[in-house]
Amino acid sequence: MRGPLNPPRYCGPNACWLALCLGWLSLSGCANVVETRTIELFSKALESGDLQKLKTATSTGFEERALRKDEALDDLKLLRLPTGDLEIDKVEQVSPTVKRVSVLVGESKQKLKYQLKLDPQTKKWVVDDVYLKQKKDGVTATKSVTEQMDLLLSVREFLDAWKDGDRDDVLRTVTPEFAETLRPLPPAYLNRLTQQVIGKQKTGKRLQPRAQLDENTAHVRLPIAVGELWLTAKRADGHWLVDEVEVSSREEKEAVPSTRQLAQVTHAATAFLNAYQAGDKSRLQSLCTPKFFSGSLAPANLSQVTLPSGDVPADSVQIHVAWQGFSSTDPQEAQLRGKHSDFVVEGPNEVLKLSLLREEASDADHQAKYLIEEATLYELDSRQEKRLSALFTAHALVQIYAEALASRDLETLRASSSIDFDRRVWRSLHAGLVHEMPLNEIEDATPKIQSTVFSGSLTQVTVTQGTRALTYMLQDRQGELLVDDVLLPTIGRPSSLKATLELMLPVLDFAAGLRLGQLDALQRQSSSDFNRLVWHQTPKIPNIGYDIVQHLHAPLVSIEQSDDRALLVLGNDTFGAQVTLIRESGRFVVDELLLITGTMPRDHVELKRQLRLHIASFGVGKQPREEIKPISFQR
Repeated sequence: MRGPLNPPRYCGPNACWLALCLGWLSLSGCANVVETRTIELFSKALESGDLQKLKTATSTGFEERALRKDEALDDLKLLRLPTGDLEIDKVEQVSPTVKRVSVLVGESKQKLKYQLKLDPQTKKWVVDDVYLKQKKDGVTATKSVTEQMDLLLSVREFLDAWKDGDRDDVLRTVTPEFAETLRPLPPAYLNRLTQQVIGKQKTGKRLQPRAQLDENTAHVRLPIAVGELWLTAKRADGHWLVDEVEVSSREEKEAVPSTRQLAQVTHAATAFLNAYQAGDKSRLQSLCTPKFFSGSLAPANLSQVTLPSGDVPADSVQIHVAWQGFSSTDPQEAQLRGKHSDFVVEGPNEVLKLSLLREEASDADHQAKYLIEEATLYELDSRQEKRLSALFTAHALVQIYAEALASRDLETLRASSSIDFDRRVWRSLHAGLVHEMPLNEIEDATPKIQSTVFSGSLTQVTVTQGTRALTYMLQDRQGELLVDDVLLPTIGRPSSLKATLELMLPVLDFAAGLRLGQLDALQRQSSSDFNRLVWHQTPKIPNIGYDIVQHLHAPLVSIEQSDDRALLVLGNDTFGAQVTLIRESGRFVVDELLLITGTMPRDHVELKRQLRLHIASFGVGKQPREEIKPISFQR
């Protein structure tokens, strides 16, 4: 016996009338006619590539988001919606105006879910969205066609705007946060950036993107001529906007690790150059690291060093942005290299490099920013490298040092001198003796910078100071500039102030020992031979009748120096001294002293010989009382 007849699950309108005529009382087979007809109209329009019919078959929301560009049909094909015979599987009435329909498509019975909506104008049901199951890496997820189409069309709008659009078009396709980064860029630099990122994309209407959507974030990878374009998009007010752009390429010069960072570096650098040219130190303070501004720019006369303005042609600029994702086995190296970027301006005679440091945001409401931490000038002819910090620090240091020399400020001289200068001169000098050093040739006048020459860790600053031209030799010690010497034009003696003072120091200490009657001081400043023949033979300083101290304070006339010996000439032919120094244990000491009281040979007295004769005449420790008192200042 035959069982009851079951009506077909799918029936067109003619089939329904036929069923009624045959006496089928059950209308269950015709209950899905509206849903089937609505979905069929959509599917046939899609298969035929008729965009106008597709718009007729869809809701206003679907049309505005998924069909708003002529290329929409090309992008719909990328989603690979299944085609074939339709079979309604399930209908869910969400509301009087919304239905969700599960459909089995084709021989494989692939399941799709359509959302239908009652059009308030035509009173017809239309497709409002399609949900397609997608599987990736073992994870299955249902994706909205509207969302995917909105994203793909947003990518097209982005590409069009960044390739041929104006500033407003470019900013319209990105998130407000991204636009805030791009908006301050000078027009030439914004155009350069967009062309650097998009200018080398493949032409043609057919794109081949790969997209991954989350709830509010999407990642799109798009093949281009030099590699791949990576876009990060975010949903804003129901629409997708680009939030970051990267160009991945095996060629380092073609790669753009982060367009945001590239824009930030460009803005920081051009803003710095404009503020520098205007002499706006308040603005510079906000654009520079505290160390660079406070230690170099704040006290500097910016007009002493000329830098290009912020409207320098973009074609003459190279920008190297450090990739935050830099690959290294050393995490500290990766972090360090990921924070430093360069903005390089190539000029006809010199190259300017601005070094920038990335400062991370303090919280989620703020963006990371780049601060200028150094500016370096490379002179192409001389191949000199001039760091702006060293340049301005050098000028400030010269000013401080010149004032300290003029005022005999021993504390500042010690603090501002190199280790070698301090060890050989200032460390051994006490406050009372500094006023007796031969510094009169360094005039008490403000140094006027004439030139600055950098040579590795050494910097030479030539100045006009009063009536003289001096050169201050500066040494970079672990980032700190210190004065290593002062060169001054002289005749008959070294131009080095350090060498001159080093040789004068034992002479003046010798004189101080005589003046104060300190035998131990004389022993420290005398050679081993002088000590053996003289000072070790007497418990006190003999008085031989000469005002030795006055002779040793005569003006310095000349110095003849070899590696381990020096001859200092003080005074003139009628009054003065000739002091012979030798190097012992790494320092110079007095070995002989010739007193000059006239032009005749009998007026020249060898101090060592005279003291030995005096000790021999009176015997050790048996000098008359009046002959062992401290030596007088009077001639």
